Amino acid sequence: MAKLPTGQLGWHSGVPGDIAFSGKESEYKLIEECFKNLAKIGEIIISPGNHDFDFDGTDDEMRKTLLELCSKSDVNEKRVRNITEGQASFESFRSNIPSSLEKIEKLLSNKYILSKELSVISLNSSWCSFISEKSGDLFFPEKELIQDESHKINIAMMHHPLTWYEASNSKEIRNILL
Repeated sequence: MAKLPTGQLGWHSGVPGDIAFSGKESEYKLIEECFKNLAKIGEIIISPGNHDFDFDGTDDEMRKTLLELCSKSDVNEKRVRNITEGQASFESFRSNIPSSLEKIEKLLSNKYILSKELSVISLNSSWCSFISEKSGDLFFPEKELIQDESHKINIAMMHHPLTWYEASNSKEIRNILL
C-alpha cells in the first residue's frame, strides 16, 4: 500500500489491485473486515487488478470480440458491463468499504478528491485482462480516463504499468496523464 499526502484529512492508502487470487466472493470475505477496520482510521482507494477478475463462467471469445469492438469504435456501457462481469465480486467488495471522499465516476475510472489541490485517478486497467495476458496486449479507451485539471496534483493509480498496453494506446494514456 502506498501512503498518500493528506494535510489535515488524516491518512489515505492506495491499493492498486490483486486483493484476491481469482476474483471470488469468498476471497474478498476473508479480507473485507480488515479493510473496513482500516477505513475507520483513513481513506482507502482501491483499483482492481487482474487477480480481481473471476474468469470462471466468462466467455473468453465473447470478451475478445467485445474488446476488439471497443478498441476500434466507441466504448458503450453495455459492452463494458459485459466485458467486466467477472469483476462483480470485486465491485461488491469495494462498495462495502466505507469512504467519505467525493468521487467522479466513469465506466472504467474514478477520480477521488482528497483536497482542493490533490486528487487520485484510479483506472480499471484489468477490465481487458485474460488469464494468459502479456505485455503490450492491454487497451484502455482514452475517453474513459477522467480528464479534470481542477487540482494542482493528480495522482494516477492503476494495476498494470503502461508498458502492458498496446504501444500507441500507452502513449495516448501517458500524454493525457502528463
